[in-house]
Amino acid sequence: FRLIFTTFYGEPRTDPKVFAHAHEAPPSMTIPMIVLAVPSVLAGLILGLPPNNGYIDKFLEEIFAKVIPAGLNVFTLESGILMAFSALVGLAGIATAWYAYIYRPETHERVRRAIGPVYTLVLNKYYVDEIYAAVIVNPLRAFSGFLWRFVDAAGIDGFVNGLARFFRWVGTLLRPMQTGRVQTYLFSMFLGLLALLVAYVLLQI
Repeated sequence: FRLIFTTFYGEPRTDPKVFAHAHEAPPSMTIPMIVLAVPSVLAGLILGLPPNNGYIDKFLEEIFAKVIPAGLNVFTLESGILMAFSALVGLAGIATAWYAYIYRPETHERVRRAIGPVYTLVLNKYYVDEIYAAVIVNPLRAFSGFLWRFVDAAGIDGFVNGLARFFRWVGTLLRPMQTGRVQTYLFSMFLGLLALLVAYVLLQI
């Protein structure tokens, strides 16, 4: 309800240019939402009554059979009191939000100044995101950067690219031999046979 009151009540807190384009949803969106909201609100109440023999109770009976003894009246006076107390706590929260943000909007500012560090701690969600980022996200990001820079880019890509550069270099050396002239190829074959003959003679000595 703090969110509802700060969003839909009081002075606009957004950019005036953005607020100028704000408008209610058209009937094509509002009517289906109302149609869906009514059974959503009533379904649990209708299906849950009576508490001990309603549809929900019978549906869950097999699931809780090993935990709740057969014939035990789960819906007791104590459970009813606890349910009423939890509902009152919720209503008290709504009333507190209305008092602090609608009736006396300066209240939450006074509370903020009074409990300063606690307010900052809660406002920043107990710094869970910052701790998570420092302990898990940033180390994993640094480790991933190391793997990318040294293992992937320098290692794997370096090997593949180096192999490609080696064969390109070999091709560059052999390219002058590909002249397209039969005389050149015959001369190359002659030199190859001559080299084989010399090698054979040397090995026989």
